[in-house]
Amino acid sequence: MGDEGKGRIVDLLAEAADCVVRFNGGHNAGHTLVVGGKTWKLALLPCGLLRGKLGVIGNGVVVDPQALLAEIDRIAAEGLAITPDTLAIADNATLLLPSHIALDAAQEAARAQAIGTTGRGIGPAFEDRAGRRAIRLADLADPAVLRERLAEALRYHNAVLAALGRPACELEPMLAALLEQARRILPYLRPAWKLLSEADQAGRRILFEGAQAMLLDVEHGTYPSSPRPAPGRRRRLPAPAWAAPRAATRWRVQGLRHAGGRRAVPDRAGRRRRRALAREGRRVRHQHRPPRRCGCWTRPCCARACAWAG
Repeated sequence: MGDEGKGRIVDLLAEAADCVVRFNGGHNAGHTLVVGGKTWKLALLPCGLLRGKLGVIGNGVVVDPQALLAEIDRIAAEGLAITPDTLAIADNATLLLPSHIALDAAQEAARAQAIGTTGRGIGPAFEDRAGRRAIRLADLADPAVLRERLAEALRYHNAVLAALGRPACELEPMLAALLEQARRILPYLRPAWKLLSEADQAGRRILFEGAQAMLLDVEHGTYPSSPRPAPGRRRRLPAPAWAAPRAATRWRVQGLRHAGGRRAVPDRAGRRRRRALAREGRRVRHQHRPPRRCGCWTRPCCARACAWAG
């Protein structure tokens, strides 16, 4: 359901790994870690970077370049330098655009009952990937190709925004910002599938880090109150499926959700009980400001998540 302490578990397992791979989601994740008595908050960057491991952002992640660079700069200011030697980003990962953020807000406002998205454009970016409109990070290397693909994406985005009564997004300012960000992002790009295949063949230990909880899956989770990324590792691995033979799952006794309707949390508790669950759980707010919806632990949900996670 979320807030199980996935970041802590990844941090513990990362000590025995050679590289840690973030394989899904976007900067809607929030992992709070305490390493050496110091608190770190990560959204896109793999947790293993804090342990001196090679971090990989895989092809299943949608990358907001502005958010990524801001996180790299923030972590560097806190004492940990992130360089192309310590972080590799899949060159075929999807680029998240400002127009995706505009679409996210417009679509959420148009719903009869809000889902409660983070408003960071994650869902629309995955929609573009499925619709073959997505721009990949590798496209940042060629300004002509980037302009062509950005113009194609914006034709669709602006048509949807106009239908929802929202202003259009302009091409030139967006293109200029992307080209500026490309100078810093391009050195990190690698063919992640090749990097991880070679690491696996060399006997190196690879840890795959998920962004969201299993029951947030858009197909197997609490639909429609679920984010777009698929939490299951088999869906988005930037390596052969046999490269990850074991899975570790952590479960929280409370079911929590960022927002959404009444169906967002199975066995949703009443208002007084929800407040008590939130106090007892002592959840740490990192990414999301709105109050959490709380529910009780359910054995069927746990069994389904464990079976699906493998």
